[in-house]
Amino acid sequence: GLLEIAMPSVHRLAAAALVAAFSLSPALAHASDEDRLVLGAGALAYRSPFEGEGVSVFPIPILVARRGAFYVDGLEAGATWRLGADGNLGVSVDAFVAAGALPGENREQVTANAGVRASWAGSAGTVSIDYRRDITAEFEGGEATARYEITVPVGGVTLTPGVQLAWQDRATANHMYGVSAEQRREMIEDGVTTPLPVFEVREGGVNVGADLTILWPVTDRIVVIAQVSGACLGESARENPGLRDDFEVQTLIGFGYSF
Repeated sequence: GLLEIAMPSVHRLAAAALVAAFSLSPALAHASDEDRLVLGAGALAYRSPFEGEGVSVFPIPILVARRGAFYVDGLEAGATWRLGADGNLGVSVDAFVAAGALPGENREQVTANAGVRASWAGSAGTVSIDYRRDITAEFEGGEATARYEITVPVGGVTLTPGVQLAWQDRATANHMYGVSAEQRREMIEDGVTTPLPVFEVREGGVNVGADLTILWPVTDRIVVIAQVSGACLGESARENPGLRDDFEVQTLIGFGYSF
């Protein structure tokens, strides 16, 4: 059916952890230079944009750790350099490696990216720009993201809304939203009811996304985490006849325990 409880494969756990890591980074791992360790668990509901694929729910682990300049955040690990502050504006640079996973349910592949991120944080919010590139030689593409977010305390709850533009070059857009003949053949062999048609994304594109993260501290150590995010796919990706929707949506709810 359109809603199913799925046992996560490595691919689905990677995708879920990536969503969690991306969403929790501004609120937990990069909030300050203080050492921290947050462990927890949650559930992710993901709506695939592809035909024949619906909403799946996956259990996910939550891991955020920082020691000095180094951090681990879900499936991203790296180091942060604080470049000082000018008035209320703080500048930092991250160098990182992160896992990557394909959207949808029937094209299972995990890759790795290396990248750099520059952030400018002030009372009006945080602006960041990052660039990451495949280091597994699977598709040899890159992606650049510009993001704005602001953290707003409301009573005892912290809200962090964000918006972003993610530009993908042709190789990355095709890797993410194209379907190869080999992938279609594997779907048929696996008995997929609606195997996706072969399609090549011929141009790069820009995905426009928005998200909202909610942190509710229940005690000094336990925090409830909720997050909803979505993205409108770029024009070149939307030409894929195997897409049912022009967007992706996911929702996360879970908890973290600070040690």
